[in-house]
Amino acid sequence: MHNIDIKSRLAVRRNDATLGAVIKGIDLSKSLHETEILDVLVALGRYGVLRFPAQRLTAAQLKAVAEKFGTVQMPERGSTHRADNVPEVSILSNTIQDGVNTGMANGRGIWHTDVSHREVRGFANLSYALKVPRRNGHALGATNFANMYKAYEDLSEEIKSRIEGATAVHSPEQYYLRRQGYKEVRASLSEVHRKTSQNISQPLVLVHPVSRRKVLYANPGFTTRINGWSEEESTAMLSFLFQHQTRQEYQYTHQWEENDLLIWDNLSTIHRTNTDYQPHEQQVMYRCRVLADRFYSERLLSTYSV
Repeated sequence: MHNIDIKSRLAVRRNDATLGAVIKGIDLSKSLHETEILDVLVALGRYGVLRFPAQRLTAAQLKAVAEKFGTVQMPERGSTHRADNVPEVSILSNTIQDGVNTGMANGRGIWHTDVSHREVRGFANLSYALKVPRRNGHALGATNFANMYKAYEDLSEEIKSRIEGATAVHSPEQYYLRRQGYKEVRASLSEVHRKTSQNISQPLVLVHPVSRRKVLYANPGFTTRINGWSEEESTAMLSFLFQHQTRQEYQYTHQWEENDLLIWDNLSTIHRTNTDYQPHEQQVMYRCRVLADRFYSERLLSTYSV
């Protein structure tokens, strides 16, 4: 890993992979100073995935950290699978208690980015590991990430020109159908989520609000078609983009440890979970999602090298 100076006392080490960094020297259970918030924000825009090891966080403290970076999205489902007295925090778990799952299942290995199917798209996820599944002493349940800065930058000039200014439809039903079936999921979604998570069009190319770099904003989980293109052209281009953006050289795999807090950027990365563990190999996490609804002042960020 390589040491990076983010103009503060934070110790930032960049991963050897195409994205990701480890940040030490900060206790996220305590109130953050403005300079620390900016440091984390700039590091997130630069590296895409930030690991904060050995944290000790309650659900309320996780929510407090998330609120520093934007509006925290209320979980899609009803009152179940939320932390006690902190409804903005989801519980992801495979633990069964009295015959009932104590949390939501943690995905099914589909590449996606969270909340691309809403008008106010997702900015960041914060996930905190309470229990990590293990087998023979080895941690399971890793999360894969892919770098959408690199995915865009490595496109040919012809492809960049074709997709510049184009928009694509993002459908929540496609993702949930692939996960566990239309009827089951639609029955479990909250009324608010049904009203706010319709098919939404998003640009195929975004300018990141922090780094000001262009990203490829499409994903196999939610993106269904390119507006204004024939079905044949749209299918061919999306198939190419999906294969391209998940190339091995763009990927970083995070292997969880207990008390890891991971903050990742939903604009410059896509991700998928590995469910390589059994029900008796327990996984429990807290999760918050932050929406991309905050304008990040160029005046503030101009003093930082992103």
